[in-house]
Amino acid sequence: GPLTHSSQDTREELEKLVNDLYGWNLEQYQQKIISPLLLAQKVMNDFNLTGGNAEIRASLQEKRRQVIEAEADFAALAAEINEDDSKFSSGDLGWFKLGDILLEFEIQFLNLAPGELSQVFESSAGYHVVKLLEKKSAEDGEVSYHLAQLFLTKARFEDYLNEQIKKARVVTLIKI
Repeated sequence: GPLTHSSQDTREELEKLVNDLYGWNLEQYQQKIISPLLLAQKVMNDFNLTGGNAEIRASLQEKRRQVIEAEADFAALAAEINEDDSKFSSGDLGWFKLGDILLEFEIQFLNLAPGELSQVFESSAGYHVVKLLEKKSAEDGEVSYHLAQLFLTKARFEDYLNEQIKKARVVTLIKI
């Protein structure tokens, strides 16, 4: 009856809509709009799975190993590789009390003994290895922590995308 819609009607309505909007048939719409969207989604998924971040984390793990096995000096390495202002202080972040710093940091350094390194961990900014340089307790029992870090920023999606575009052999110019 008039209330039931066949998929044929729906297809014709869609065809008409696409034609009115773009002057295309459904095949052209699929080719010009849907396919690029699906491709973009795939590229985004690939980035989230690898996207350079797996490599960045692995690279920092390797640096941590070099420090622990005394192949590299923590401060010298920080001055060389750190991708934020701590580069200029050889990784030294200064003194912190609990609550002064991001929770993801606190979880990492609370169990460290002076001189020890945390595992590689992730923050919104990137990947860190924290070293507890020293800690001291005030009269009131409040503890201060002197920290240093190795730090690499996360890969940016735009950079990844540009990399992928460079790698792509075939560039199709889509005329819309």
